Amino acid sequence: MDVVINKIKYNLGSYTDAIEKRLDSMEEEQINERIWNRDATLWKYDEESIQMISNSLGWLDIPSKMASVLPQILQFAQEVRTDSFTHVVVIGMGCSSLAPLVFERTFGTSKTGMALSVIDTIDPAKIQAVEQKAPLNETLFIVASKSGVTVETNALGDYFYNKMKANDGKKAGSHFVAITDPGTPLAEKARALHYRHIFLNFEGVGDHYSILSYVGMVPAALMGLDVEALLARAIWMQQSCQTHNFPPENSALHLGAIMSEMRGRQTWNKLTFVLPESLSALGMWLEQLIAISTGKEGRGILPITGETLLDPSYYRHDRLFVHLNLYGEHQPEVTDKLHRLTAAGHPLVTITLENELDIAGEFYRWQMAVAVAAALISINPFDQPNVEESKQRTHQILSKFEKEAALPVMDSAITEGKLTFFTYRNKFKDAKGLLDTFMDGEYSGDYLVIQAFLPEEPRTDELLQEFRTLLQKRLKRAITVAYGPRFLYSTGQFHKGGPNTGLFIQLTAEDTVDINVPGKKYTFGTYKRAQADGDFTLMRAHSRRVIRVDLNGDVHQGMDKLIDLVAPR
Repeated sequence: MDVVINKIKYNLGSYTDAIEKRLDSMEEEQINERIWNRDATLWKYDEESIQMISNSLGWLDIPSKMASVLPQILQFAQEVRTDSFTHVVVIGMGCSSLAPLVFERTFGTSKTGMALSVIDTIDPAKIQAVEQKAPLNETLFIVASKSGVTVETNALGDYFYNKMKANDGKKAGSHFVAITDPGTPLAEKARALHYRHIFLNFEGVGDHYSILSYVGMVPAALMGLDVEALLARAIWMQQSCQTHNFPPENSALHLGAIMSEMRGRQTWNKLTFVLPESLSALGMWLEQLIAISTGKEGRGILPITGETLLDPSYYRHDRLFVHLNLYGEHQPEVTDKLHRLTAAGHPLVTITLENELDIAGEFYRWQMAVAVAAALISINPFDQPNVEESKQRTHQILSKFEKEAALPVMDSAITEGKLTFFTYRNKFKDAKGLLDTFMDGEYSGDYLVIQAFLPEEPRTDELLQEFRTLLQKRLKRAITVAYGPRFLYSTGQFHKGGPNTGLFIQLTAEDTVDINVPGKKYTFGTYKRAQADGDFTLMRAHSRRVIRVDLNGDVHQGMDKLIDLVAPR
């Protein structure tokens, strides 16, 4: 199969010389050779980190390994379809869910494939929506967890297994598949409950480097996608990265050099992706990869996706723009705005994909590029300490809830209408004064995050984007939007582990529906609130500037009011 590399163009302006010097030093230091020799000291020198990194480089040749097991995956997909399954529901957190989510939103379902839904949240409204969409008798559930102990994944798996058991008795296990590492509790449970199949991952493939493993390829095959073509493009990129040691000829090394140089010497640490609607889901995966890999030790690269592209006057000189687009897809308005940004001195990298299948090559290119950037800024890209910290804090809150039947009570700063504000200070005249003080203070942050622990649906998406754009125009700073609890497995690592240069607005609301967690004394809604409480208190513990706005009642009305409070008079 012929494969053409995605076209890449660099417009780096006055930063070209500095990046070329970086590329020269990378060649002298034999960066690429050391990566392929699995030299963990490229990233860290302490014994503990070296051991972890050495055990985390299995992704380097995962496309080739997956090609060797592709016949088994395709045979499994055919058997499932033959058994009259029409739907597949993937249950997982982090990349375990982002991988199939990218495929579903980019390709949709083929004529011969199964309709796919993803549950990467414990929001009860989302759980209920998937349950109503997928007929149980015709649905295959994939429970995906690298560690096999991801609490949310296990709770959701148990919930749907109990539903299926009540519906189909002893045959319940035939509706379930596990994707996990060898020897995990999930693998043991899957055997005990007679799951239809267990896919055991290859060694050394971390969660946020797993999209080209079983985690992504099994759902893609079930959807009826051309998995052979996807892997061919990934293998081509793997071979290209492995055989080109001269950095200017190796696009992944080149991208890594640009990211690290901008973050370090030039302090342009905000990597902004401009994507067409056809590739928008790719941004979610890129966001997780970059935030988790680099956002620690007070350093990191902030990924920005889904932003409405504005006039250059609304941007500070702290960004690197990357425009990913499909060949033949013309966007004159976007092209014009990008030209104006480069004319204003903003660096731009443009990558043109031949077609949607080329995203598999991009998965590999960006994994390598981010690993290279992490090496150049001396960060271990394969751990996620603050993601684990969030899990532990949530567990503490829920354990206390099971004993006391109550979540922690926080003192509110002010209540205005149906909006209740919680913050680090209590003396404010009104809500507008609170928001003005928070956002416009002398020490306001380099970026602002809207953390939405809200049901994810179209109208809320629109309101969050309106709120985001309004804030960007007002503050002329980078604004990101993150749905909770998804972001706890993604940008949450950067929020707490990266540089302390952010402002955070956490949005919460009461759930209109709720569902009991199997075997627990709390509901999924309580679980979600515990995650919000845990993240809020951890942000405070890390000296982050954070406020909470409880929308109460109607989420849309609450968002309208919040937008009105920050709008210019």
